[in-house]
Amino acid sequence: MQIKPHKAICLALSLTACQIALSIDMKAYSQTSAQKPADPKAGKIDIGPYMKAVSDKIGPLWNPPKAKGETINDKLVVRFTIEANGSISELGVKDSCGDKEIDELALKTITKAAPFGKLPAGVPKVSAQFALPCKSGVSADGVEMKPYFDDMWTRILRTWWVPKRLLFIQVPVKIELNEDGSLIAASLLKSSGDESADKLAIIGVKRAAPFAPLPKGIKAPFTVNYTLGYKGGKDQVVYWNGQKVSKGESYTTSGGVQTTLTDNTTEKDRAFHKKKEETLIKMFGLDAKLDTLAKLGNHENPEMVPILLEYSSQHRQIEEHKEAKDKLKKALEIAEKNLQSFDKSETTASVTQETKPPESKRQDNKQPEDKWLENKKRAQKTFSSALIALAQTEYSLGNLAEAEPLLKQAIAMKETELNEKDQEYKDLLNTYARLLYKQNRTKEAEEQYKKIKELS
Repeated sequence: MQIKPHKAICLALSLTACQIALSIDMKAYSQTSAQKPADPKAGKIDIGPYMKAVSDKIGPLWNPPKAKGETINDKLVVRFTIEANGSISELGVKDSCGDKEIDELALKTITKAAPFGKLPAGVPKVSAQFALPCKSGVSADGVEMKPYFDDMWTRILRTWWVPKRLLFIQVPVKIELNEDGSLIAASLLKSSGDESADKLAIIGVKRAAPFAPLPKGIKAPFTVNYTLGYKGGKDQVVYWNGQKVSKGESYTTSGGVQTTLTDNTTEKDRAFHKKKEETLIKMFGLDAKLDTLAKLGNHENPEMVPILLEYSSQHRQIEEHKEAKDKLKKALEIAEKNLQSFDKSETTASVTQETKPPESKRQDNKQPEDKWLENKKRAQKTFSSALIALAQTEYSLGNLAEAEPLLKQAIAMKETELNEKDQEYKDLLNTYARLLYKQNRTKEAEEQYKKIKELS
């Protein structure tokens, strides 16, 4: 079920985005200190990660108001010193934006963000300068971002889904993008207090990616802070499952919340909503597993295949068939490349063995060969699982032309490489026979049923 905003009301799914320019006074950083660096061999201490954490803390708090005058500058620069314990001093405006109220708001924002974490060992203090955008929807470098943000908002709204009870729980999320709009990471700025709402927000952003390429003049990585969730209020409403919902109004939900208003959600829809919530939260966990494997540097790790197969089944649970097929195709691609690597290594090993003396061959052909055969068998079964899942999915969607070659390949693999004529093999034959009947290829279908009968 889609959540639709009332056209006459401002939707309160809010966006805050700041591209903050940072400069550090290295003279202040280089001041002598009785405290020695943590690693003398390293020379200067890298405070880049620390300053990024400072920027990440300021960013979500900075929301420039709409400018009153037309001569306002694109950015203002604030300066301050971070002491060893993370507190700040010497806070002030270095370059004004031309609006005193916005300058003062910037100082209040820095004060609110402080204190920061303790400085790295060996760093007595840091004098920093932050350039903050003065105009809402405009970066610190003067790039008009509103059209880009509107597009991001539209994409996220299509994929972000929560059950009715979580509509008005707001989840602040940090989104990091590459120059081409692909997602680097999506993480919580802070928890909303509801674990399900937090997970549904993150998976909603991930399902919306990739976004459009960044506008010209915007440097990557680019950070955007979104707050997912409706603010609500007496003048703000949303329509959910065809019913007007506003903050403070509750309904008779699956959780048993009683109200004076009638919930028109049918039992069938209620069951589907419960299933969708559970499915999306499972996807959150599967994404975490895929991210862990991807961080190892191999984006075609065979261990991803069973995770992608499970991910596909979750898509089918909530009738997302296109997404299910995409996951299966990716799984099949990875599994096929993994299996092909065994064929290549077998050829190489064969050539190597031919150049060795007989005694050496006998020593090499013991345990390593058994282990190699075991791993190849596992790779064959993994490929077969992905092949069967995609074949069955194409058939269930009525894509007979796409399903037939996949089914034939899966049946052949069961009969030859795997030599398995189990229940899964019977199911494949049965599916193939039904496909043939649907195409009025009766004689061929009967041949498949004959094979099944012979196995009984």
